[in-house]
Amino acid sequence: MIYSGSHWPRVLTLALSCGLSATAQALDISAIVGYSAEYNDNPLRLPTGGESEIIHRPLVNLSVGHDDRNLSADANYRTYRRIHSKSDGRDDTVVEGTGSLNWVSSRDVLELQVSNTETVRTLSAQENDGPDNRQQVSRSTGSATLRLPGFANQYFTLASAASVIDAERSNTNSTRYIQDLRYNIPLINEGVFSIGIGHTDVDFDNQSVPDYTQETASVLLTSSRGSISYSVNFALTEVDLEGPLDTLDLETGSIDLAWARSADTSISFRVSRSVSDNSLGREFRTTGENFRDEFIDNSSTNALFIEERAAVTLQTRVGRNQVAFQVAAYDTDYVEFDVNDEERLSLSLNVSRELTGRLRMGFRAAYADLDFLAIDRVDTDTDVDVNFKYTSNPKLEFGLSLGYFERNSDLFSIPDIDGYSAIFSVNYRLLGRG
Repeated sequence: MIYSGSHWPRVLTLALSCGLSATAQALDISAIVGYSAEYNDNPLRLPTGGESEIIHRPLVNLSVGHDDRNLSADANYRTYRRIHSKSDGRDDTVVEGTGSLNWVSSRDVLELQVSNTETVRTLSAQENDGPDNRQQVSRSTGSATLRLPGFANQYFTLASAASVIDAERSNTNSTRYIQDLRYNIPLINEGVFSIGIGHTDVDFDNQSVPDYTQETASVLLTSSRGSISYSVNFALTEVDLEGPLDTLDLETGSIDLAWARSADTSISFRVSRSVSDNSLGREFRTTGENFRDEFIDNSSTNALFIEERAAVTLQTRVGRNQVAFQVAAYDTDYVEFDVNDEERLSLSLNVSRELTGRLRMGFRAAYADLDFLAIDRVDTDTDVDVNFKYTSNPKLEFGLSLGYFERNSDLFSIPDIDGYSAIFSVNYRLLGRG
């Protein structure tokens, strides 16, 4: 069952904090209740096809927003329960969403922030993404940033943060303490040049996994000139693991470039190299109220890895169609456990069109090529759906989604998986405006 009561205190505490934070000004609150019924011919994503059934999903979606000079709050959570008509013991309750509360002193000297993220992810990238391979993962962070004056309009920032990662089923819980000191030089065109040093201390709950510390020295440049904006971050990183393991020295960083060609068309490019340990698994994200699953594929492990990414994204309007297209490539290289090494190439296309004033249509297609290098295995994932949404009035919306998914492997011992689905949904807005 994808639900752990330990997640609720963080969610409720943050929601309560957001609710109590604005006594002087009203909160922007939105509350939606909904229901969907999905017919799926392979709900458990079994190689044999499994038994078709109907999955019922009652839904509650709560959003809270507040923004003034010193205090801002933003929370968007939803919880739904998957009720299988035939698969006994497979019912589960899911919490998804993000929330943050941010306070800034009157002269921007001190900034305090708390945040929480709730997601559903897989335990293993090499297994199918059925209910037995899913878990709830929570990340909660608290931080404080002190801003001190430097020369002219330049300034120092000293930041300290603590972050807790809590996974429902895998033994990958951890606590992280982060300190960062930077000297910032404002530039023209709203740009900033900064140099900094950072320290991270990672403490795993799993005693068999070595804790580690990470030291960084970095340079950051951001700027915007007309329709072009860019950001360049370069860092020298040293990772020191407990025990007899070697110290890891490497260069990390990222380059982001965006061009807004017009009000309707933009192109962005990102390339990055990072070191991490918490590859939390294939992430499920529902789009709109259609409950269509899309994912990012990784393994759930605390082993240290280096990840290189590159992505190009195009957003434009063609006639009455809003189009988004992305090509992304990933390379994950584990420091010790080569069996988890992975390369990925993914393509995604999203098209939306307003057919009438009340009726909208959407189309989504995603393809991923997953190469598990150590075991000489290549999988391909394909996911396609078309959906329609009809707004009866500002409070009531109906939806219909038709989808198909498949996962194929070039290994004879790994059976292929596919399935079809049809989803009908209805959502009613109790509070707030759409």
